[in-house]
Amino acid sequence: MRETRPSGSEGGGAGIRSPYPYRCVGPPLRILPTMKRCAPLCCRVRAHPVLPPARQDAYSGRPMKSADDSPRRAFTLVELLVVIAIIGILASLLLPAVAKAQAKAHRAKCSSNLRQILIGAHGFYHEHDWFPWQQLPTNGGSQTLVETWRHFLLFSNELDSPKVLACPNDRARIGAGDFADTPRSLMNTNARNRAISYFAGMHAFYENTQTLLAGDRNIDNGTGATGSCGPARLASGATSFDPARLDRVKWGPELHGANGNIAFNDGSVQMLQGTNLQVQLQRGLTGGDPFNINHVLIPRVP
Repeated sequence: MRETRPSGSEGGGAGIRSPYPYRCVGPPLRILPTMKRCAPLCCRVRAHPVLPPARQDAYSGRPMKSADDSPRRAFTLVELLVVIAIIGILASLLLPAVAKAQAKAHRAKCSSNLRQILIGAHGFYHEHDWFPWQQLPTNGGSQTLVETWRHFLLFSNELDSPKVLACPNDRARIGAGDFADTPRSLMNTNARNRAISYFAGMHAFYENTQTLLAGDRNIDNGTGATGSCGPARLASGATSFDPARLDRVKWGPELHGANGNIAFNDGSVQMLQGTNLQVQLQRGLTGGDPFNINHVLIPRVP
């Protein structure tokens, strides 16, 4: 702010314009002739602050606005719906890929479980020269026993955990915690066949490498018929595979859809479906039954 000084009694000059932004509120000071355009000294001075000049854009020369100058703006309903739609599209693209990868991991885990069962059964055989289902309970075997879990229990010392007896894709079966006689054990009444996802091959012979030793429990012979089994001396409960009706054999939808895993006595684990399953069953036919019918013991739950 500019101000005009009245002429003093001394110096005889006209009023002096002060370049300083102050307004004198007291009596003026007399100015000597030798003092030109000096800052007025007053007994009481009230300062008027000078605001700094606004920042200017380097290109347009216009004043720049700070973030606080612009009004805050919320999402509109249309923008919010667009964001939700984009997220939904991304989820629809990603979820099938995640589910596919998870199913593949479960199949690999299932194959690993069956391979451990193979190693355990063979370890038991090398120690006793027979599989559990080939000797009577009085001799330490599991012949005549129609509960699948009892056959696997005999070579539990060769298995790391009873959880290998449950397929990760089998939502109807939950693996037991241990093999001991505890509430979480395989022998507990709440577990037993409810903790088993694999059948036991009653016609598995060590000399015949193509025989079925274990596999997914959802194998279906096409008729649902069960009966007796000669090698395991089972009076009933064994699922039969009649050579004349192998074209009816298929997998149920519970575990891996149209596919299923089978552990063969040669130490291999194969995922089979359709014709391949029927061919392998034909190769796995063995003696020991008067009608040459192969049998497996599926872990059924009452």
